[in-house]
Amino acid sequence: MLSNTVLALHGSANTGRLWQGTAEYLRGRHRLIAPDLSRYGSNRTAGNIPDVAGVVIGVMAEPMHLVGHGHGAAVALEIALIRPQLVKSLTLIEPALFHLLRAGAPSDLALFAELAGMAEKLATTARASGPSAGMRAYIDFWHGAGAWRRTSESLRQELVRHAEQAGRDLATALAQT
Repeated sequence: MLSNTVLALHGSANTGRLWQGTAEYLRGRHRLIAPDLSRYGSNRTAGNIPDVAGVVIGVMAEPMHLVGHGHGAAVALEIALIRPQLVKSLTLIEPALFHLLRAGAPSDLALFAELAGMAEKLATTARASGPSAGMRAYIDFWHGAGAWRRTSESLRQELVRHAEQAGRDLATALAQT
């Protein structure tokens, strides 16, 4: 077994499959572990960063290189803070640490309010019109108006399957202290 293990943690509306290309690139040099974070915790606590980090730490048998994207980056940072001895390196890609904006300048507070509004819109739209409408609002928010329309039908179906998790992850990122 390779001693250089990379633990790759995906963001919201995704699964460990996000890292398949990375696994192929690293093959023979590093072992890549890419768990599906949406399976951690109960429906009530899924997405809770400290809880998910605790579960991940529980399966880390050795120090690893941590790579995280979005919500997974927030989990990776939490692991590094809780158990730094398990972290060989830390790579954070677009970390969902939105709660940090609350202590910032007025422009940071405005961005936080915009994100909180998006979280509310996602939840409200999903309740009123279904998860597809909620994800349409979410994707258009992050990628620009019309992004959902330009997305392939197969990707839309995949994103809709993760709509509830994306909403919980965004709410968690905003509520963290």
